[in-house]
Amino acid sequence: MGRAADSLSTPKRRKVKNIVENSLEISNIVLTTLNDAASMAPVPYLQQAAGLALGILNIVQGAKDNRDAFKKLAMDTCELVYVVLCMYEEATKKGDDRGSSRKLIDDLQGLLGTISSIERFSRKEISRGALFRLVRNKTDLGKIQEYRDTLRRSLDLFGLQSNVAIREATSQLIIQHEKILLELQRDREKKNSEAASVAVPAPAAVDQENVPVAPVVPVPPILKDETPKPSVTVTHIGGDKIDSHSLKNVTNTNSGNVTITTTTDSNNDNSYRQYGGRPGRGPVRRGPRK
Repeated sequence: MGRAADSLSTPKRRKVKNIVENSLEISNIVLTTLNDAASMAPVPYLQQAAGLALGILNIVQGAKDNRDAFKKLAMDTCELVYVVLCMYEEATKKGDDRGSSRKLIDDLQGLLGTISSIERFSRKEISRGALFRLVRNKTDLGKIQEYRDTLRRSLDLFGLQSNVAIREATSQLIIQHEKILLELQRDREKKNSEAASVAVPAPAAVDQENVPVAPVVPVPPILKDETPKPSVTVTHIGGDKIDSHSLKNVTNTNSGNVTITTTTDSNNDNSYRQYGGRPGRGPVRRGPRK
C-alpha cells in the first residue's frame, strides 16, 4: 500500500500525465479517467489501482529490451482499470447493490494485488543492466504474456467474458463514454444559454397612471397688424362707377363731373381735380372784360 500511496503524490502524477500524453496509443478518455481516479475514487482499491496503472505506464518508457511487450502490458493494465471504473459507475447509476458489495471490494483487492506485482516486475527488469537483460530476454517475454493473460481473466470477475480482449471491451466503453460526454456537454450548453436569457432583464412595463403629464402651454392669440396701409381714392367724371382694390386700398369714384384723386400715407399732395372735362388744377379764373 505504501508503494501505491507514493504513486499518488501530486508531482509524480503530473510527471506521469506529461509522459503518457506523448507516448502510448491510449485514448485520452482512458488517461483522463485514470488520472481523476488516481486523485479521488469512491471505492477502496480503485484509487490505488489507477495510480499504479499510470506508474507502470511511466516505467515502461525506459524499456530498451522487449519494449513493445512491456508497452502492451502497460496498456492492458491501464485499460482494465478503466473498464472496472466504468463498470462501477454504471452499477452505481442503476442503483445496483453490486456497486458497493463485499464481493466487488474483494475482486478489487485481488486486482490491486495483480497490478502491484506487474509494477514491481516492470521496475525491476527494466532497471537491470544490458548483459542481464540480454540473458533474461526470453524469460521476460514469457512473464509479460503471463501477466497479460491474468489481466484478461480478471474481466470475468467484473461481469465481462474473459474471452473478450481487453482492448475490445475498452473500445466499446469508450464509445459509450464519448456519447455520455457529448450529452453532458449539450446539457451544459443548454443550461448556460437558458441562464444567459434569464440574466437579461425584460423591459419594465410603463405605468401610465404615474407618468407625469407636461402642463399645457396656452397659445398666444394672433395679433393683428395695426399699421395703417396706404390707400388711394380716384374719382373720374362720366358716370357713377366704383372700383375697390383691398391690397392697395385704391378707390375710384366717378360722380358729378368732378375727378378727385386722393393718396393717403404719403408726404406728397397728389390731389388732382378736373372740371368740365378739361384737365387742370383748381377752378378756371376768368379775367376782366375789356
